[in-house]
Amino acid sequence: MKRGDSGARRLAAEHGVTHALARARSLEEATPGILEAIGRSLGWDAGAFWQRDPEEGNLFCVEVWYARSELRSFEEVTARARFAPGKGLPGRVWQTGGPVWVRDLASDLHTVRRELSAVLGLRTALAFPVLVEREVLGVLEFFSQRRAEPDEPLLGMMEAIGSEIGQFVKRTQAEAALRESEERLRIALQAGRMGTWDWDILAGRLRWSEGLERIFGFPPGGFGGTLDEFLGAIHSEDREAVMARITADLEGRRDHHAEFRILRPDGSLRWIEGRGQILLDESGRPVRMVGVSMDVTERKRIEEALRLLAEANSVLAVSLDPEEVFQGVARLMVPVLADFCFVDVIERGTMRRVAAVHADPGREELMREAQSFAPDPETQKDHPVIRAIRSGEIQLMEMTRSAYQSLARSSEHRVLLERLGPSSILSAPLVARGKTRGAITLVRSEFGRRHRPWDVELARELARRVTLAVDNLYLYHTTRQTVRARDQVLAVVSHDLRNLLDPISLNAALLLEDTPAGSLARRPLERIRRAVEQMGRLIHDLLDVASIEAGRLV
Repeated sequence: MKRGDSGARRLAAEHGVTHALARARSLEEATPGILEAIGRSLGWDAGAFWQRDPEEGNLFCVEVWYARSELRSFEEVTARARFAPGKGLPGRVWQTGGPVWVRDLASDLHTVRRELSAVLGLRTALAFPVLVEREVLGVLEFFSQRRAEPDEPLLGMMEAIGSEIGQFVKRTQAEAALRESEERLRIALQAGRMGTWDWDILAGRLRWSEGLERIFGFPPGGFGGTLDEFLGAIHSEDREAVMARITADLEGRRDHHAEFRILRPDGSLRWIEGRGQILLDESGRPVRMVGVSMDVTERKRIEEALRLLAEANSVLAVSLDPEEVFQGVARLMVPVLADFCFVDVIERGTMRRVAAVHADPGREELMREAQSFAPDPETQKDHPVIRAIRSGEIQLMEMTRSAYQSLARSSEHRVLLERLGPSSILSAPLVARGKTRGAITLVRSEFGRRHRPWDVELARELARRVTLAVDNLYLYHTTRQTVRARDQVLAVVSHDLRNLLDPISLNAALLLEDTPAGSLARRPLERIRRAVEQMGRLIHDLLDVASIEAGRLV
């Protein structure tokens, strides 16, 4: 082979390997092209690629190439072979980390496949390592039916090809690790209900991840990529504050942080927390802001629930009047859990509405009218309040036009209901010591949201606390009444007993004056006198106890 021919073939082999690597996404995908490019360009008859098996500690064949069909048996034997370090041609390259040229396979004692090579007429072999940071990842070997002397330029080229393949492996491993990391991040963001964003301030482009689009209720690719569209998704009451925060953070060159509400296309309200970092150009001008936003609705609900429960405890402790407590609780419920709220209690078998509060002060007149329309246990058995009281469980009712008729006690009441416009009704029973005392009813109007599962749980806990507090108030008032009745009895009894003791004492004293000393009759008279004095002291003590507990004596 002429030197010019040899150089052209080597160049063709290098180009073929580069082309195979450029088209492939992994070494396994590139290997067939690499073997064929080297084999055909340099005139080899067969080739194989060996890779390390870290578990078994040997080399196994990944791919075999041969130029003609009569060499098929080479593939069958090679595919089954395994080589330990130092064994066979691949094992020697693995052990030394450098290329090996075998000019005569028949005389090479390390060739395990010597007999097959003799049958197929293979005479010369070349093997070189695929290196990744000086570590042998695999071995490429080629066989020829012609005897050839070692070719130093060819060996150098093969080493270069091995390094190029190693760099490809390193790059694909890094890309695979990056993809895996990105996938883990995507899963973590999705699990944490988070999404990423990137705002090119100068170009006015805002890019959202698919996860962020999902949080805001957009379909994949549905976000238009403008700041105005982002601001349009924010609740109208929060929009101005968010824009002011963005402006202040840009002017102050500081990290961005904001919490705000959004209205999704389906009408649901969600809380979002956004955090971002500002990137500056060489002159210190903000050019980009990148960050992450997360759905913190559940956290906000928990915070709101804890705040509501804390306020409820204060309301429950501020008064000894149950009706004042019910009124305070009803005010507390709006607008967090309801647009308006009723409290109905059972007294002597009848229902009485003791509280009616609306979130809109302009509708207080309607609530005063509604206060006279407590549900009737006899004629409105399907009313959610009546069902809650009878079952002892929370009742939820989504309103329809036909439902208005079942809730209305009269045509006047129906007109009132239509003006209030309830859309979702939640009734929580007030149950204490196995007895239902009434119900708290939370109502969403057509202007608000429907009740969610967390509303039900919070209403259940609030109803439990309200019931416990009011039941304690009832017990307190009952006890006070009992004490007052007892004091009255003691006062009356003590007064009457004293009235009886006075004539007994007077007559005993008169008899003692008329009875001579030493007479046997004086002894029983003395006992009568002492008993009367003791009884007087006891009556006096009873009157003192009654006066102390009544607050008339310290």
